[in-house]
Amino acid sequence: MALNVSTSANSVSKPTGAQTPADALGVTKRMCNNDDESKEFYECPTCGKGDLKTVRGLKVHHQLVHDERLDDSKRTVRGRFETKHNGGDPDECWEWTASTQGKGYGRIKINGRYKQAHRISYLLEYGSIPEGMWVLHHCDNKLCVNPAHLYAGTHKDNVQDAVDRNRRPRGEDIGSAKLSPGDVHKIRRLAEDESQRTVAEEFDIDQSTVSLIVNGKLWSHIS
Repeated sequence: MALNVSTSANSVSKPTGAQTPADALGVTKRMCNNDDESKEFYECPTCGKGDLKTVRGLKVHHQLVHDERLDDSKRTVRGRFETKHNGGDPDECWEWTASTQGKGYGRIKINGRYKQAHRISYLLEYGSIPEGMWVLHHCDNKLCVNPAHLYAGTHKDNVQDAVDRNRRPRGEDIGSAKLSPGDVHKIRRLAEDESQRTVAEEFDIDQSTVSLIVNGKLWSHIS
């Protein structure tokens, strides 16, 4: 269904008979004018979302949100997606069986660009990813695309999740670590009677590091 939106008089005309990608899709531009400049946007013919800057953006939006291609030339994203994992049981991991990226996550090509498969799974199930949020795994399986195993979280959540699952080096396992577990215990004891700055100088570390250790925000796995 095409949404006929008229353009303003100052829109650029095209030669008679020339067909733009927007024409081929049956959608038209609208102009947004202000004191400084004029900008062209496209509106989704299905839901009316009107801040889509390019035809590519319009097509991607329509595939992910409405699960159908505007040009109807290939299968839907969902249809392609469902052929690329081994899922079935709602409680089990649905592992991606198609191509993967360097970090081990599945990937799927949409309009000529690769997208992370687990993010597309989340979009297909929930409609959108909250702005600034990551799509994380409850199951800690990078190949899993079961939406029941996915959740939206912050970068901080992602880092903490990695620490909780022992995927990030901690303490003396970090190659550049200056301290040992024994040093940490000694720092905590000394800090009860001495200033943090004095303790820091003794171990050749920053006062802020002593503070983090004393407050349980660094080397927290050492009790």
